[in-house]
Amino acid sequence: WLHLWQWSWEPTPSICGPRRAVPTGPAAAPAKDRTSLRSGLKWDTVLMPPPETTSLAHHPGSCKASEDRPLNSRSIAPWRYELDRDLNWLPLDLYRARCLCPHCVSLQTGSHMDPLGNSELLYHNQTVFYRWPCPGKQGAHDGYCLERRLYPVSLACVCMQPRVMA
Repeated sequence: WLHLWQWSWEPTPSICGPRRAVPTGPAAAPAKDRTSLRSGLKWDTVLMPPPETTSLAHHPGSCKASEDRPLNSRSIAPWRYELDRDLNWLPLDLYRARCLCPHCVSLQTGSHMDPLGNSELLYHNQTVFYRWPCPGKQGAHDGYCLERRLYPVSLACVCMQPRVMA
């Protein structure tokens, strides 16, 4: 098991928005905001299982549409979710879809690949807050800065007709 840090966050109006500093010291925020900031941002230890090594190669056994499994396994473009973690993101964890088959699963057999269709990732732009230490006076650490960015995250795989090059 690995010990990792989890940054738990509850949104408060004082830290939302582009490029705002998040005070960390007792004198860094007005007295009325100190309690809400400390309760909103804290570090906790989380036990995580060791990461599984996954091969990028296609596994023929995984290219089947299952009748009684979750949506990602029943699809004719099946996928799995993989954890993408960065300790300087809020949220810390994003789950990305990864297609299990290069082509679509045949609707007739449910197990053979149909070369007339390709499995393609479907993306969504997720709002992520990136944090970094804010520079203080004379290079001292003075809290954290947050920057809001859109981060492309794959949600699922869909069956698409192949592109025809003209």
